Amino acid sequence: MLLAIACGGAIGLPLGLLGAGGSLLAVPLLVYVFGRDVPTATGTALLIVGVTAAAAAAGHHGAGRVQIRMGLVFGGLGALGALVGAQVNPLLPGPVVLLLLALVMLGTAASMVRTARRDRGGPVDTTPPSLVAVGVAALTVGGLSGLLGVGAGFLIVPALMLVARLPAHEAVGTSLLVIALQALGGVLGYLAGGWVDWPLAALFLVGGMVGAWLGKQLAGRLSGSHLSQVFAGAIVVVAVFLIQRNAGLLFGGL
Repeated sequence: MLLAIACGGAIGLPLGLLGAGGSLLAVPLLVYVFGRDVPTATGTALLIVGVTAAAAAAGHHGAGRVQIRMGLVFGGLGALGALVGAQVNPLLPGPVVLLLLALVMLGTAASMVRTARRDRGGPVDTTPPSLVAVGVAALTVGGLSGLLGVGAGFLIVPALMLVARLPAHEAVGTSLLVIALQALGGVLGYLAGGWVDWPLAALFLVGGMVGAWLGKQLAGRLSGSHLSQVFAGAIVVVAVFLIQRNAGLLFGGL
């Protein structure tokens, strides 16, 4: 029980602090620490991530960093994509899903490092957003979320900045609302097959909510740039582990 709570805290902290990243750890933890099969780990991870992100979004909303209208539009469409992704996941071999997750983790790490090094204090593009571009981005990110059990905040934050024209601080807060909504869509898809471990999710959520609250409190006090790079390094380590374990299972017989 204590281990599950601690693991939940490890997921919630970066979500509250950086608006992204923590959900990537959920599926590997559920598979390799708690022994769940890949579809169950994915469905359970989405439940954990969705509730944790909702709690973190509430904190950011209180600080005025959530654009409700854009969050509902992007998140609602993302939920539809996540529902489709949840239907595809059980059809794929577990090692394939975990290898895809590893590639997403490497992409996330690279994105976090680039974002940390880039000056995000420039002027905001005030051009009205394209509804088509918003819809395509939301459905794509949602599908990835539902397939792999991740919040995909590393894609949502840039999309909200570039496509929806939100300032950086509002993109981070709004991304949490989007993650919560698209995770809901994915969970509904996994529930149909019984691929959600409710008792384990509840323990993770205890730690996740505490971690998200702590991350929100620390968000204005610590160097987000430095923390992003450190967390990116941790993600790379987990990604390399996933590749080493699952590439052999998938290609060992070839």
